[in-house]
Amino acid sequence: MAQSAHGTVAIASAVANGEEGDEPGPYNRDGTLAVWAHDRYHILPGHIVSASSPFQEFRYSTVVDVAFNPAFPERLISSGTDRTIAIWDCDSFEYGVDEPRGHIVHTACPMGILSFKPAEPLLAMAGRDGCVYLHSDKPNMPAVTDILRLAPRSGHEVADIAWGVNGSSHALFASSAPLAYGVYDGVHKVFDFEKSKTLCTFDTQAEGERIALDQAGERLAVAVRSSATAHALRMYDARRLARASVQSIDLQPFDGEVNAVAFGPGGIYIAIARSDNSAHVYDSRFLGREPMHVCKHREGNVISKDTSGVTEAVWTEGTSRGMGLVTGGVDGCIRLWDVRQAPSDASDDNVLVQCDDDIGSFVLGDHPDTPLIVARILAKSPFSTATLKQDMMLDIARDLSV
Repeated sequence: MAQSAHGTVAIASAVANGEEGDEPGPYNRDGTLAVWAHDRYHILPGHIVSASSPFQEFRYSTVVDVAFNPAFPERLISSGTDRTIAIWDCDSFEYGVDEPRGHIVHTACPMGILSFKPAEPLLAMAGRDGCVYLHSDKPNMPAVTDILRLAPRSGHEVADIAWGVNGSSHALFASSAPLAYGVYDGVHKVFDFEKSKTLCTFDTQAEGERIALDQAGERLAVAVRSSATAHALRMYDARRLARASVQSIDLQPFDGEVNAVAFGPGGIYIAIARSDNSAHVYDSRFLGREPMHVCKHREGNVISKDTSGVTEAVWTEGTSRGMGLVTGGVDGCIRLWDVRQAPSDASDDNVLVQCDDDIGSFVLGDHPDTPLIVARILAKSPFSTATLKQDMMLDIARDLSV
C-alpha cells in the first residue's frame, strides 16, 4: 500500500491462483491492483496473463508491491508475479480518465519489494532470483540500468532492501531469504550502487526478514530468523561497514515472522512488528535489555485464521500526543502507543480506528493534515479469494492529532 504526495492511494493484493505457473481457477478475479484518486475507486487493468484454460481467457496475477516515484509524485509503479512491472500515470485521473496510461516492463523474474531512492527516480526492485534490479524511472526513458547479485546461488529471493541516507547515501543495503520452506539461511550485503560493486558482506548467515536504517544513516538494523521460532535483531555500523555487528539480541521466541522494523525519530527507539499480534519496542542503544514496551493487540475475529499479526509499525510525531508508535493488528484496530509512558495493555483509549476485520495495511502520509488510510481484510470463508475487490476495503480515518 502506498500514498502519493498528492493523496492518491494505491493498494496491491494477492489473489487465488495468482502465482507464476498457476492455472486459472473460479476465484481468480480482478482487483489485485486498485487506486483511490479524486474520491473515486479504480481497478487498474495490469498484471493479467493469457490463460490456457478453455473456461477462462485470462489469469489475474498477484500484485506484490506498489510505489510512487518521489520525483514524479503521480507516477505509480506496480510489481506482479507475472514477471512485469507496470508504470501508471495517475495524473490522468484528474481529467476523468478511468484507466491511466500504462507502460509494461518485462523482467527476468517476478519482483517483490519496490523501493525508490529518496527524492530520486531510481527504483530498487527485489528479485525472486536473489538479485537487486535498479530501474531508472524517468519519463519516456524507463529502463533497468543495473543488476546487483545478492545471493551467490539460486534458491534465494531478496527479502528486503534499504537505501542509505546522509553519511551512507552512496550505499544500498539488502538481505536475502530462501524460497524453500523450512530453510533459514541468508546473505546480507551493502552495495555501492553507482560503481556496481559489493562494499561489505555482513557476518550473519541467518534468513533475512526485515531491515531498517536510522534517520542519520549511521546504523542498520537487520532482523533475521534461524528457525521457525528463533529470531534475532542485529545492529551494524552503516558508515564504517564492518562485517561484525556492533550489537545483537535474541528476540522473545514466537512462531512466525517479523513484519517490519522501524527506528523512531532521533534513533533511540526501535520497533519490531511481529506476526504474533504484538510490536516490541527496544532502546536501540542498549539492545541487551528486555523490551521497553510490548504493544500487544487483542485477539481478533475467531473466524479469522492464518493472520499476519501486527503488519505495520510506524512512528509519528508533531501531533497533540507527541511522539508515538502506530500499529495495526488482528483486533481490527489501529492503535497509537505512547512509548514515553509506562507500558500498558491495549485499551479503548489508544484506538485511532476500529474496524470489524483484520488490518491489512495502513499509511499515515507525509503531512499532519493527511488522513490515515487503512486497508482492512474482510472476514473470509474458506472458499473466497483475497483480492482487494472482494475482501479489502479502504477506510479514511481521522487525523492523528485528534
